[in-house]
Amino acid sequence: MCHPFNSQKRKEIRNKIRENKKNLESKRFLYYAPEALKILSEVISEYKKPIKIWLEFGTLLGYYRENNILQNDTDIDFGIEENNLIEDFIQYLEKRGFKLLRKFIINSNISYLNNFTAEYTIQYKDSVSIDFFIFKSIKNKKTCYCFDENNKSSYNVSYIEYDNFELEKTTFLNQEFYRPNNIQKHLSSYYGDDFMIPKSYSYEDRPKDREIPLDQNTVGIKVS
Repeated sequence: MCHPFNSQKRKEIRNKIRENKKNLESKRFLYYAPEALKILSEVISEYKKPIKIWLEFGTLLGYYRENNILQNDTDIDFGIEENNLIEDFIQYLEKRGFKLLRKFIINSNISYLNNFTAEYTIQYKDSVSIDFFIFKSIKNKKTCYCFDENNKSSYNVSYIEYDNFELEKTTFLNQEFYRPNNIQKHLSSYYGDDFMIPKSYSYEDRPKDREIPLDQNTVGIKVS
């Protein structure tokens, strides 16, 4: 029989290994994120077909509040307006060295949501994950979708609704991108009026008071 100390010690060692791995992944992300943004900006510029892409969520917050990647961020976020060219654009990214990791497809009794691909995640150099959230335009609002694991085969789906916005060209880390023209209102719609105050939490632990759950007949399926 093992002494309880041994079991506790093993647990501490495992936790330390996980913490070290997380810290290493964070350092690699922050190191390669500017390079990933540079390549991505070039690819977007080269892609001549009509598609609207902009800084979103934590990346938009970092741009506005700190003019940098947030130090506790773990990925890069972009919004894309719903368009039948999105799959073509993702394939174009793959030809330029990015790797498609996964996508989330919605299954629903709601006709305009059923079989809708709402999010793509691509990766750069096995170090930088980039999430593309697909925005639908519904009744003069722009809507995107979030996924939380329900079981091993499906995800609960919620949505975030924004007032309509136009896009403005801007520079972030010396690269050209677009951002919402109502940026303060846009950020406060999700992060609250105190969005200029730094906070630290994971995607799983994020505040969800501005996300609206969809019914149980609507689920997300992760395709890897």
